[in-house]
Amino acid sequence: MRGWFSNARVGGTVFPACSAGAVTSGGIRIFQCDKCGLCCQSLSANEMYKHLDRGDGICRYYDEQTKLCSIYNERPIICNVDQYYETKLKFVVDKEIYYKKNYTVCEELKSKMSGKANF
Repeated sequence: MRGWFSNARVGGTVFPACSAGAVTSGGIRIFQCDKCGLCCQSLSANEMYKHLDRGDGICRYYDEQTKLCSIYNERPIICNVDQYYETKLKFVVDKEIYYKKNYTVCEELKSKMSGKANF
């Protein structure tokens, strides 16, 4: 079942949901996270992130003071849109489609969470 913060499926391939939009850096398309932290605060909505959930739906590595990932440079592959694409999906789906799905899920999450205090 697809919820407001869920993985997308294309055929048998699962795409993790993350926030951001794509930008170009040195001629290479990269995914630009706006670091709102909402995906890090919504882990209980997706089984894929269960091992990162500290028990209340928030990632164990999410720093509530800075609203940033405390292990950003060493974050798990499922939290790194570009690395996940390159290692798992490069030959399965076009990068633009993958980025667009991630951006759409981000916007859906922002819309859903906009009325909550943590946002």
